Amino acid sequence: MRVPLNTALLAVQNMEASGTVPQEQEIEFKALEGSLSMMSKVLNDVLDFNRMDSGRFESVSRPYAFHKVMRSLFVPLRMATDARGLQFAIELDKRVD
Repeated sequence: MRVPLNTALLAVQNMEASGTVPQEQEIEFKALEGSLSMMSKVLNDVLDFNRMDSGRFESVSRPYAFHKVMRSLFVPLRMATDARGLQFAIELDKRVD
């Protein structure tokens, strides 16, 4: 299950890096990239739960990019507001990241 998911995520990342994503499809592309990334994280979480059950889980605390995570959560909302001709505006405090 990981191989096809990681392959799709890598393909999306390569498309973004090469600049082949048309400007008018950028929101949908970001939604696809975010969804694939989220699916990968869910899969890893499920595997972690299996490790917990078997007693082979090790927890590690590390920092993460808060603003990047929040923006990825806002992509579906932005798509919904764009489809209705509305503007979706966010303002994140730069001191938090």
